[in-house]
Amino acid sequence: MGSWWRTAGATERWTVLGGIAAVVGTIVALLAWLLPQSAAPAAIAAPSTPAVVTTGPTDAVFEPEAPPSDETPSTDPASEETPSSSGGTPVTHGPVTYSTVDLRPLCDSGDCGGTQQVGTTIFAYTDEAEACTMPKYCEHKAFQQGATTCRSLDVQFAGDQWAQEDGHPTVDHLKIIQQSLAPIYATVKVGKIGKVHIPLDGGPLIINAAVENDPGVHNSYVLLRVTGSCSTPDGLPA
Repeated sequence: MGSWWRTAGATERWTVLGGIAAVVGTIVALLAWLLPQSAAPAAIAAPSTPAVVTTGPTDAVFEPEAPPSDETPSTDPASEETPSSSGGTPVTHGPVTYSTVDLRPLCDSGDCGGTQQVGTTIFAYTDEAEACTMPKYCEHKAFQQGATTCRSLDVQFAGDQWAQEDGHPTVDHLKIIQQSLAPIYATVKVGKIGKVHIPLDGGPLIINAAVENDPGVHNSYVLLRVTGSCSTPDGLPA
């Protein structure tokens, strides 16, 4: 082979090299085909990992789906968020609870109540309003001239001792004034106990009182017993 290679011409050499290259290419292609075939059984024979099914409790936390982006959530007025005065995190207020409480919306001292016989009834009153002679009303600003936490008042009222005992057909009048509601009028005759229900707007409240057909020379009063549906014991903001 060596002597032939030295004596062979260029054409003969290239012919031999081409034949060798063709043989090498055929061997490489055969090996490339045989190797994947021999590896396939191992892949098929490999055991699969069994699935594990958990039936006991888990620590997973399931959160509800968020509402669609085009929905506007409703807000409960009783639990609205109010920005704090310092500009920090808003404060969330819970639902307001109302209860029936005894009130003295006009009394500015500790001696505003008592008892008075009205007809055949002993009337236990807790507050009183000085009464002017009709058509003039005496004005009384309730709840220390401020707002109230009450949503309504129930008032029982009657004339004072003079009205009950002087023998005249006395009539006592109340006139309730608020910011956004129409005035409320109520009257009661001698020997009777009147009743009036007063819805409140939460703002300042004025209780006016007057007396009619009382010829006596003395100060007259309308005696009051007041209960309210309020969120604080005295009807005043905390």
